[in-house]
Amino acid sequence: MGPPTFCLENSLMIQKLTMIAACAVLGAGSLATALPASAQSAPSSSTTTAFATFLTDVLAGHTPPHISSTLQQQSSQLISGVKQTLGTLGTFHRLEYVREESMQGYRRYHYRAVFEKGTRGLAWITDSNGTVVGFMEDPTSTPAP
Repeated sequence: MGPPTFCLENSLMIQKLTMIAACAVLGAGSLATALPASAQSAPSSSTTTAFATFLTDVLAGHTPPHISSTLQQQSSQLISGVKQTLGTLGTFHRLEYVREESMQGYRRYHYRAVFEKGTRGLAWITDSNGTVVGFMEDPTSTPAP
């Protein structure tokens, strides 16, 4: 069984990134609705650093390491979508951990990405080996204006 799908609505970036990076490859279940909220401590600093590097790489137009083969195949669309949406927020400064959830061997990490001109909620989905199998904007982690 593959990782759960995470098709979310209400954001053009979510729709683009989900379609580009995930929906075609991810199967059964829905992370958006099936994952229970769980109170956990922040992940290791190496996990946060890896996600910050992922985002920095994508914003610079590079394919990040440690991603699924499907994301590698679709990296040009992923990079283009992220640069078009997050690139408008100026320089990326840092990630702030919000929460994480798990289901069927997959983890979804929620962060706030702080940029020069704003903050956006983002989520990364990883498999049991820590490979990124999904990435999307996460409105539940974006602070209200």
